[in-house]
Amino acid sequence: MKNHYNGQKSRGSHTTHTPMADKVIKAAHKMPYVTGINQGRIDPKAKSKQPRLKFSVINGGLEVKVLAPGSMQVLRLSTTCPLRVEKELSKLF
Repeated sequence: MKNHYNGQKSRGSHTTHTPMADKVIKAAHKMPYVTGINQGRIDPKAKSKQPRLKFSVINGGLEVKVLAPGSMQVLRLSTTCPLRVEKELSKLF
């Protein structure tokens, strides 16, 4: 089942996300230093045996790859403190 997020911090027109990405989006939405959440496409071919997150610092924020047993989705978080966001999100898994 796919979820949708079209909240105040939503960026872009793609609003569908996986259940695993839902946890990350809800946590990021509560963080005051996250100013935007851009949800990438869902790739059903890229899979992981266990749920996990991969982080990459990008210009203007943080890229989070949400790997789950059924799919992979890339989220781009606009933030001024990417390392702080990474530390807090890594506690989820």
